[in-house]
Amino acid sequence: MMRGTLFSFIALCLLLAACVTPGRQVDYLITEPIVITPKVLPAKESPPEERDFDELFALANDHFDDGDYDTAARYFHDILTYNPVYQNTPFCYYNLGLIAIKKNDYETAQSNFKAAYLTLGKGSDKIDALNLYLHSLGRLGRWEELLDIADNALKADLTGDQIPAEPLREILLRRAEATALTGKPEEARKTAQYVIFEIRRERTPDNLLFIPELAMAYFVMGRSAVAEFGSFPFENNRDILLRKCTIIQEAQRWFLKTIQTGIIYWTNASAYELAALYRALFDEMAKYPLPSELTEEEKPVYECELWGKTVGLLKKARKTLTGSIESAKRIHEHNEFIDDSLRLLVEINAAYETKDNYCRSRGLTDEKNRP
Repeated sequence: MMRGTLFSFIALCLLLAACVTPGRQVDYLITEPIVITPKVLPAKESPPEERDFDELFALANDHFDDGDYDTAARYFHDILTYNPVYQNTPFCYYNLGLIAIKKNDYETAQSNFKAAYLTLGKGSDKIDALNLYLHSLGRLGRWEELLDIADNALKADLTGDQIPAEPLREILLRRAEATALTGKPEEARKTAQYVIFEIRRERTPDNLLFIPELAMAYFVMGRSAVAEFGSFPFENNRDILLRKCTIIQEAQRWFLKTIQTGIIYWTNASAYELAALYRALFDEMAKYPLPSELTEEEKPVYECELWGKTVGLLKKARKTLTGSIESAKRIHEHNEFIDDSLRLLVEINAAYETKDNYCRSRGLTDEKNRP
């Protein structure tokens, strides 16, 4: 009787789900650009692209604009190798960072954006490099480092600059995401709510579409819920399950708001995070130890009954991911969250088939649970 009550409660919760920090080490921060001694050019006559660096820089940019990133990267590297004090050196680093992002090579990206940020003069280009530097660190999950870089920039490097509202909000939101992922989701929510309030105060209710900073603020609110969800383990009791389901509801609310801003990048990001959250709850429940009092004959029955109650989470995750991927395909969009979504979809399909085959082979699968 107790098992039936627990399963009924699980079904109810799943239905609800549907609807500068003091003391941090900063030794790795570079405060002065590294001076590179240029290599000596060969004595023989050099090719034109090694003699005329303006021409070589223009050629590199042409290849970049044409999508020939390998050739563009080779030319940018030639400039950095043979003339590191060239006036456009910072933009060589910056463009190499963009190329690395297009290849999902965030380690190389953060290194190049860091160099661009340190060598650019004050102004919008420097702030753009900083935001892309922070973005790359976030994709690498280097949250503590991201916090230190953002704090150092806001308190030192950018002091006195009149930073435009949009890039400043982006810096604050990237810092907020890192704050959530390092154990302080409530602090992250305060920053995101501040940005949301400021944007809504500046605009009319019918003029809130296609605003990247607003989409990002909603996304950070959702990410703070994801961080809270993962901060405590599932236990086989109704209070913990109810708390987990409530957090999923909160995450859904903010990720839906993100999607409604109409920016496909943040739509893809939200769909991935939401699907990963469904998958996380499924995994936590599926991996919880079986009741010790069950006999060997009862264990498969229990597992497959639980599968029947929780399979909806995998179905929701799969539906969320496929919808996001199809939306991106229709407008020829491709970003890192599409790649993440495709990988997660493969994992979900494999998990589904494994469990379905296990229960089907024992005659314990309800046909309504088939895809």
